Amino acid sequence: MLWRPLDRLRISNTYFHTELQSKIGGTDIFSNDIIRSNWNYQFTKEWSLRFITQYDETVAGPASRLTDDENLNFDLLLRYVINPWSAFFIGYNSNQSNFDIVEMEGERELVVANDLRVDGDQIFMKSPTFPALGQHIGLIRSAICLVRFQSPSLPNFPLKGIIVLGISLD
Repeated sequence: MLWRPLDRLRISNTYFHTELQSKIGGTDIFSNDIIRSNWNYQFTKEWSLRFITQYDETVAGPASRLTDDENLNFDLLLRYVINPWSAFFIGYNSNQSNFDIVEMEGERELVVANDLRVDGDQIFMKSPTFPALGQHIGLIRSAICLVRFQSPSLPNFPLKGIIVLGISLD
């Protein structure tokens, strides 16, 4: 469903429900619900902001080896269009799920939790193409991600860093 409460604001909401049952007996294999909301605000021709949230829940049936799972995701993206072929992006992503990593008998295992746990936060930036680096080197595209992972059951296992992604020579 698309809704435009203001000229510069677009809100799009979707809901998907999927079920699968066995042919024999009609036993439930799984059901899945996805709720998604996408908000876009156009400040000017060059500047825009997008916010997306999505909740996903899968319920495993008795005829399945699946486990029940939940996931909640938030995305925020600020975009500046330099010209029709080039744009600058800065964004944030957060993900929560009902899985956790725990120490069991000296090894780490993935277990189902009763509530949603933050399993990843990400701040990222994508810069435009830089053709001024010389015709022999080619065009370089780059994206930088600042990543933070956390697990409530492993407080002494923080992983933080800067990751350069998507460097390519055209």
